[in-house]
Amino acid sequence: MSARWQPTQADLQAASAATAAALAAPKASRVDVELAAELEEALYAEVEPGPCDRLADPPPIESRIDWSPAL
Repeated sequence: MSARWQPTQADLQAASAATAAALAAPKASRVDVELAAELEEALYAEVEPGPCDRLADPPPIESRIDWSPAL
């Protein structure tokens, strides 16, 4: 069984540089910028998954405080 692939620091820096280049390019379209940002996000998610990447988040805790305004 092989270990799960993890991006290197160079991979992460290259992805960040590609996003910065897309943002700085005068002829880059919105699609170019969004694609670069999504690819960068996907790489970083391999290192540290965010709340959208987790499969089973704990259910929200219901507040026991009565927030209704006092009459």
